[in-house]
Amino acid sequence: MAAETDLLIFGMIPELGGGAGMSLPTAVVKSIAADKTWREFTIYWLMLGLGLATLLGTYGLLRSKAGLALMAIRDNGLAAASLGIDIWRTKLVTYIALAAMSGGIGAVIFLQKLRISPHAAFSLSDWTVFVIFAVVIGGIGRLERVVIRLIQDSQVERFVIL
Repeated sequence: MAAETDLLIFGMIPELGGGAGMSLPTAVVKSIAADKTWREFTIYWLMLGLGLATLLGTYGLLRSKAGLALMAIRDNGLAAASLGIDIWRTKLVTYIALAAMSGGIGAVIFLQKLRISPHAAFSLSDWTVFVIFAVVIGGIGRLERVVIRLIQDSQVERFVIL
């Protein structure tokens, strides 16, 4: 519901190209690399690095003091507060960090697509459903299962034509 609302709101902003979106300027595309092959090569390695950094950062977070605080908040907020965890501050810092990482990865994805449009940015089938299935079916709180589920989904998507 929120993705559809955002789609309608951003689709009405003329500076962003309205519902049709806008292509990236040629100067931006050429600043990545001179030709398509090198651009795709650069973006591939950039995404691989961001993906590995995200995985390692998540792994480290889950085993840190802040990760333990987040798990305590997830399990029982009242009990976490009674242990001295500042719930509001912990959630705020988490949301800000995740927004920054999501924005960075989203920016690289749109550099690869060369076009920014509301329908591509807020597509339920491309973003929301895929992530929810990976986390819920893979297992909340178990990073290894989520990674295995993402690998399974990418392989099924590659070989099955819907």
